[in-house]
Amino acid sequence: MFQYRWQEKEKTETNNLIAELKSTLFLIEQPLKEYIIPFHAVDADSPISSSIEVMLKRKSSHLLLTKNKTDYIGIITDSDIQKRVLSLKLSLENPSYLIMSSPIFYIGEATSVGDALILCEQQGLNHLVVRGEDDKIKGLFSTKELYKNLTNSLLFFIHKVNKAETNIELKACYKSLQLLIKSLINSDISANYITNLTSSFSDVVIKRAIELAIKEIGEPPVNFSFICLGSEGRKEESLFTDQDNAIIYEEVTFEREALVSEYFHKLGEMVCNSLNQVGYTFCKGNIMAKNPQWNKPISTWKKYFTSWITAPEPQNLLDATVFFDFRNVYGNPELATDLRKTINDMIPNQAVFLYQLANNTFNAKIQQISSVNNLANKEGEIIDLKSSINHIIMFARTYSLQNVISATNTLARLNALEAKHIIAKNTIDEIIYSYNFLMKLRFRNQMSLIEKNLPVSNSLNTKSLNLIEISTLKNVLSKIPDYHNKIK
Repeated sequence: MFQYRWQEKEKTETNNLIAELKSTLFLIEQPLKEYIIPFHAVDADSPISSSIEVMLKRKSSHLLLTKNKTDYIGIITDSDIQKRVLSLKLSLENPSYLIMSSPIFYIGEATSVGDALILCEQQGLNHLVVRGEDDKIKGLFSTKELYKNLTNSLLFFIHKVNKAETNIELKACYKSLQLLIKSLINSDISANYITNLTSSFSDVVIKRAIELAIKEIGEPPVNFSFICLGSEGRKEESLFTDQDNAIIYEEVTFEREALVSEYFHKLGEMVCNSLNQVGYTFCKGNIMAKNPQWNKPISTWKKYFTSWITAPEPQNLLDATVFFDFRNVYGNPELATDLRKTINDMIPNQAVFLYQLANNTFNAKIQQISSVNNLANKEGEIIDLKSSINHIIMFARTYSLQNVISATNTLARLNALEAKHIIAKNTIDEIIYSYNFLMKLRFRNQMSLIEKNLPVSNSLNTKSLNLIEISTLKNVLSKIPDYHNKIK
């Protein structure tokens, strides 16, 4: 009964969200023809290898299959190739129709995006073939491509957040976002698009919380920078992200020090309390702007980092690494830029710091899955996905700090390492694949826990995975020692 009520509640909230989207003419009401993507076709009897070759050449994630060059009988996608070829143990010389999805679902180009999404939801589809008024095929409608448009255009959510006047209204926006994220998680869209959305949204919420606090306590006495750290600082937020933030403010005279300090401590407390009410829980380690230790003038922050870099104790450095992933979210960005420059100027000359940083990365404990055949294990195994992802984060951070790369996002760091020819492209591609796979698994697991009304965590029981997913997870985890050896 509870599960039924929860589903009905979610259905109502989803319908409300769609209604709100419609009221703003945000994508949903627009005609489908504005979101048609090109299509390519091959004969259904063509070998799978030929289909893959066409998809690679055309840079397409989908391919229509035809009979007699006129009748379209099915569609294959990247996911069909990955899942069905492996699960059916097919040779790439088998005909393509063996892995197609059929029948094809058609829709008219005058149909609205909203109606197309409803059809996809009802039929469990990611693609629809779009016909024009002359009944000829015009192209494809892809939910994945539409979701990219959603993630690239936050205007709807930004508008709602910027209108909010209370924490209750901000929390309602946060719940609406989660409904959208659920659709993204269930699609083929990459984890990077999802984290871009979650992080951009949290930035807007933080800015609004600060604006509302300033509205209540008055304008700040001096310039300041509200910075985010850790996963927020890297723009890699999941659905289970607590707060990691701090405040840097300008130097003031001794006479004004107490007054200025009191203002920013009050501001930090109000903002952190607001974020907690919205859904961004307090940091268990108390690394927040409401903690006076992390709410200081620029000179104090420079002393903090100087201490961590010039006299790095292994455990202290391990605790402090979260601070190296900071970025400005609100206020004067020059304060954060000044601090970053100080760090970048210092690190290349500190061999002991780089050694301890590499040592902490190298010695981090690696998880493994005991057997590929986990489906026979009714209990499954518990994997901490955050811990597994952290190996890649630490790897990218260590190399980036060593090579004076200012980016904080893990994928941006990895791409910069490739661009500077520090790490080979094939290695970077492999690491990025592993990172995206683990992050997508993490999102899916968290959403599953939310749906079951269970506490959200980063712990995954492998019994929830199919054989291919378990095999992929085992392979991804088995690669981590290779990254450690590079650090060594």
